[in-house]
Amino acid sequence: MSYTRLNLTPEVLKALPSDGQEHWLHDAGGTKSVAGLSVRVRCSGNASYVLTKKISGRLVRVTLGKVGSINLGDARAKARTTLAEITLTGRSPNAHKRAKRDRGVTLGTAFEDYIDGRGIKPVTLDGYRRSMRLHFSDWAARPLVEITRADVRTHYRRLSKRSPSSANLSMRLLRAVFNHAAGEYVDNEGRSVIVDNPVRELSRKRAWRRVEPRSFRIASGDLGSWLAAVESARATSPVQADFVELLLFTGLRRREAEPLRWTEVDLPGATLRIADTKGGRSLQIPLSDHVVKVLKRRLDGGGQFVFPGTGRTGHIVEPKSVCQTIAKLSGVVASPHALRRTFVSVGESLDLSPYVLKRLVGHAVASGDVTGTHYVEIENARLAAATQRISDAILARAHSVVDSNVKAARL
Repeated sequence: MSYTRLNLTPEVLKALPSDGQEHWLHDAGGTKSVAGLSVRVRCSGNASYVLTKKISGRLVRVTLGKVGSINLGDARAKARTTLAEITLTGRSPNAHKRAKRDRGVTLGTAFEDYIDGRGIKPVTLDGYRRSMRLHFSDWAARPLVEITRADVRTHYRRLSKRSPSSANLSMRLLRAVFNHAAGEYVDNEGRSVIVDNPVRELSRKRAWRRVEPRSFRIASGDLGSWLAAVESARATSPVQADFVELLLFTGLRRREAEPLRWTEVDLPGATLRIADTKGGRSLQIPLSDHVVKVLKRRLDGGGQFVFPGTGRTGHIVEPKSVCQTIAKLSGVVASPHALRRTFVSVGESLDLSPYVLKRLVGHAVASGDVTGTHYVEIENARLAAATQRISDAILARAHSVVDSNVKAARL
């Protein structure tokens, strides 16, 4: 970057540097020169008139226009007018431009600003974008300041008729975008142009729809038929069948197990490691004898993923078809997360420590739990014994039901 002081003339502007570097040509030495006026030539070759002035000790640059769009005389006149405005108000014209822009910022722009640089996981980001596309596409071009409380109430009622849980999630996302915007977009005085978060109206009116948490888990009496159905499904869908069996016997989240790589599995040591869990922490868990058998079956598949798929990711995604097949064969409708609940439920029935169960499934200990945060340290041997007990209990309950059915049939 080079800086040159010279009297700007039409001849100088016709011969601006074009060597792929940035240059600053400061207007000085002429009878018509304006202090602080410069021509900035970017690396791309584009050139603009820029006024530089200190305001309250801070150096402020105001772009006046592109060279070629306005002539030198008009640029100098605009520079003098801008200097007079700064002297009179003590403020940067940039602040006024930004305030004008911020008052008209749309929901679509505010959403992109909200997610930019926040380190949101790809899966979560996909969900956010899907929510914006499905529930707020008609509002994307609307300025935030024009979205009212009445708009939110009406739209929430409409969304709730289809799915209260989806409506709640979408409105929480909208509330977060407004909260971020309140600190991002300001007027000339530095005050937020977003004076109201309209989603708060739902709390004020107590309009949020209550959604009961899902709690289904496979009952002990159904484990035998469910596992028998998995065995039958394995004939046509071996990868998917092994995948759901792994979920039941480890309690892993579906999205944590789907991209599992062989580099994360230690079969001789009977452990696996999830590098990035829902909570953002890595998770290393011991494997029961049964899970090791399941994984050894998968060794013949080859490739980097334990559960390969045919899609763009290269691994299994959303095993809905095998879950539907198992449900038809067994009469037990169990989602991947229901398998996780079943694992935890069996562990709880064995009177295992809650801290051990949290550690096995990657649940965070509450920040206010002093005992769990500062005093409890769980050894790997204890975790291994716990996961083996849960695995043995699942198999025992499944086999006991099968055995009792066989005896009943013989009678």
